[in-house]
Parts: sequence; C-alpha cells; structure tokens
Amino acid sequence: GCGLPIGNFTSQVLANLYLNPLDHYIKHTVGVRYYGRYVDDFVIVHEDRRFLSALVPRIASFLSTELDLTLHPRKIYLQHYRHGVPFLGAVIKPGYILMGDRTCRNAFAAVERHNRVVEDHRPTRIEREHFLSSMNSYLGIMRHYASANLQAHLLERVSPWWWRWFTLGPTQYCVPLGPEHRRYYTQRYGTLLQYHRALQPR
Repeated sequence: GCGLPIGNFTSQVLANLYLNPLDHYIKHTVGVRYYGRYVDDFVIVHEDRRFLSALVPRIASFLSTELDLTLHPRKIYLQHYRHGVPFLGAVIKPGYILMGDRTCRNAFAAVERHNRVVEDHRPTRIEREHFLSSMNSYLGIMRHYASANLQAHLLERVSPWWWRWFTLGPTQYCVPLGPEHRRYYTQRYGTLLQYHRALQPR
C-alpha cells in the first residue's frame, strides 16, 4: 500500500510539501481568504454556508485529479463557528481554545491507571517517576487551553496516596517532596492533601 509513517517528522514535512498545490488552489484559484492547514488537517472559514457546501466537491475533485488523494467522508465538519472548530486536537471557539475530547479522556484514563498502581503496593521509584512525568505532561498541555476547571477536576481524581510524595509547585506542576518537605507540610497543614487542595487552580 501507499502512505506515510505516522509521527515521523519527515512525514510531516513531506505532507506539507505534497499538499502545497492544494494551498495555492484554495487561496488563489478559489479565492478563499481564511484558510489554514497543517499536514493533512485544514480549516476554511467563510460567511456563506452554501459557498462552503459547494466547495467540498471542488476540493475533492482537485485532490483526486491532481494529487491522487481523497477526502475522509467522516471528517468533514460544516457548522457555525460558535459551536467551535475542531482542529489539531483542539476545539477553537471565539476568544478561547478548548482541549479536544480525546486528550481529555486520555488524561483522566492516565490518572486512573496511576491510581490502580497504589491500590495494592507502595510505588517504586520508577513508578513515581512515571507518575510525575505523566501528570506534568498533561498539566503542561492543559496550560495552552482554557482549562482551569478541567485541571482542578483532574487533580481531584488523583489518589491521596500520591500527595504523600508530590505536591503542586508555584507554577501548578507536580514536584516531588523529600522527607524534610513531607515533615514540614505535614506539621503545617496537618496533611499533604490539604496543602494540595489549597494549591489547586480555581
């Protein structure tokens, strides 16, 4: 079969180069002003719904005849901008951007997996490092979206056991606690869980 390996940087570069004629067709031949594309995902904004509807078969025909490609029939969305535009794993709305549903599900599923680790044994150093990198990865990507409430809900799902070894730093990332830190926060706040809740984003 034909295709490109998913995830390779060379695949992204080659796809951007190969689809360059599509960019020129939409921008210059069709005359669309608001158009953006990254690799094989693209979005077109226009005030006339009928224009957009008529544009779909024109783009499909161009891709088929000029580039030997087809549009995915289940990945064409035609809706008002107020409902949000799904693009590159996010939902773009007027004035703000939301994290995509799949990334949200993956984040909560990761917390559940980490919680199962502490159900029957004390996590090893490697398991604690895995928790730290996984949580900070999701907290880091959430910072790019309007997600304060989502971050709070995610942190509430974390088992209290984890907060014996980690807390939230000033930048709202998980940081490890050494023995002296655990003693300090336990004496000052009673439990580390109380300290964790005090630092949660609102």
